[in-house]
Amino acid sequence: MKQSLPVGPVEIVTLTDDKKFKLNEEKLRQILYHERAIGKKSNAEWIGQEDEPLTGFSWRSGPTRHTIGILMWSEPFLLRLPNGEEIAVFLMDTQGTYDSNSTGFENTFIFALTLLVSSITVYNIMHNIQEYDLQHLSVFAEYSALQLTFLVRDWQFKKDRRYGFEGGEEYLLDCLKIQEKQPNELKLLRSRLRQCFCKVNCLLMPHLGLQVTTGEDFDGKLAYIDKNFKE
Repeated sequence: MKQSLPVGPVEIVTLTDDKKFKLNEEKLRQILYHERAIGKKSNAEWIGQEDEPLTGFSWRSGPTRHTIGILMWSEPFLLRLPNGEEIAVFLMDTQGTYDSNSTGFENTFIFALTLLVSSITVYNIMHNIQEYDLQHLSVFAEYSALQLTFLVRDWQFKKDRRYGFEGGEEYLLDCLKIQEKQPNELKLLRSRLRQCFCKVNCLLMPHLGLQVTTGEDFDGKLAYIDKNFKE
């Protein structure tokens, strides 16, 4: 009998020294055919305690990328939807795109593979949705037909749009609105995004707080995170 994977992130897609991606089929198979699901915390306490360091996927603050390839959590999470249906959630973390270390092939491969295997893809963006964010996304949109969520972090315009999905939906409608005077290229871009995904939504999130971004010893404790972000 094969030994199960330890609980934690597992590297299922790696980037080799010669800039090629390699899939670890055995580890992926162990995760997808896992017989157990974890659900130690209820919905009310999933965020953890105030003095509890952040654990899970490896992370660090700074200007350079941290995640390389694709990581998947070693065990699925069983959750119950409001309608009573039970679902198994597999969490993945992927490397970012369009940085100074990534080639065009890497960007396309990572994003396309993520869209193909995910029922929900979270597109992490800082401050607001720029035109180049939509253009980058349109390159990969044809690979998917499920849900896309824009996660706009460090949202600065609470007076105009409230934090959360409600404000995000209003903001997204403005971003994807097709206007008469827009160039045809931009009109086509917006219509394609709506056509390629069954659902497109947006979540506006506040800044984590200065103690998080400027503190040299921040380890993820909730006590240092801004109240607006936790709410």
